[in-house]
Amino acid sequence: MAWQYQIRTRICNTNKLRTILITGCAGFIGYNLALSILSGNSKYKLIGIDNLNNLTGLKIKRDRLKNLIKFKNFSYYKISITDFKKFEEIFKNFNISIVINFAALAGVRNSNIFPKKYFDSNVNGFYNAIFLAKKYKVKKFIYASSSSVYGDVAVFPTHEKISITTQKSFYAMTKNINEILSTYISSETKMKIIGLRFFTVYGEYGRPDMFLKNIVSAIIEKKTFNIYAFGKHERDFTYIGDVVKILNYILFKKSKSLKNSLIYNIGSGRKIQLMDLINIIEDNLSMKGKFKFIKRQKGDVLKTHSNNNLIQKDYKKINFTDIKKGIKNYVKWHKNYYY
Repeated sequence: MAWQYQIRTRICNTNKLRTILITGCAGFIGYNLALSILSGNSKYKLIGIDNLNNLTGLKIKRDRLKNLIKFKNFSYYKISITDFKKFEEIFKNFNISIVINFAALAGVRNSNIFPKKYFDSNVNGFYNAIFLAKKYKVKKFIYASSSSVYGDVAVFPTHEKISITTQKSFYAMTKNINEILSTYISSETKMKIIGLRFFTVYGEYGRPDMFLKNIVSAIIEKKTFNIYAFGKHERDFTYIGDVVKILNYILFKKSKSLKNSLIYNIGSGRKIQLMDLINIIEDNLSMKGKFKFIKRQKGDVLKTHSNNNLIQKDYKKINFTDIKKGIKNYVKWHKNYYY
């Protein structure tokens, strides 16, 4: 596309700026982080890559990219991290100081349907990213893990030192492999490697396959919505604005920890029962939903609740967004975007 070449040319002429690479820049968290950096930090140029797969919604990915390409310090390349040769060209052509690897296939249920696709993207692709970061002497490598690596643990709130040997889904297993690989690589390099176990991130420009999008749409459209595990789920919902704030701390502030390899829970530290969340959604819509209560699905974890003391200790105390405010923000955006 013509705009791609024009942006590349402008970016290549801004040699004095430090360069950040975000893989999965058209994804939910990658997009929101990229937008935050571009909006508030002119000291950096941002390279974004994404293969624009359709597994979790192609239209919204293109819409996210439209918002990013408006910035002169942003350059986008349609590349898959599984394509080592094309991926390496990015490292050869730009002096990258920070890599944020958010390119991965997301979702527990799809991972059990398409395990090979998930292995190729989440394991082989991850290896390519961290190997190239090491080879080209990147200073900091940040990657997305998931709270799903904990499986059905019995300790709540859950802290990072708990053993993670009982994953419930293929997706969770791929994230566990990422953490093992990063620990191994950290012993061979001075690069700072930081893994982030995200707890049910929600908010504006969220993935269209996520629970929140689907239940809000079902209520608005007066459709019956399936509630799994008979509504007994409990989740630590974490607002995207808070996630972006934490990521900015990790990117631009010095950690109190001297370790080269770190894992952090990224969660609000507050759990909410599913039926209470549904009540909040209904209140914001001024509508009641129609629900069918059915058994728990394979791979689903019944409860998540993060202990976020470590990230707050190493960086800064964070005031997390109240779930009522976060849902209000999301519902407003949802109605504007989808209707």
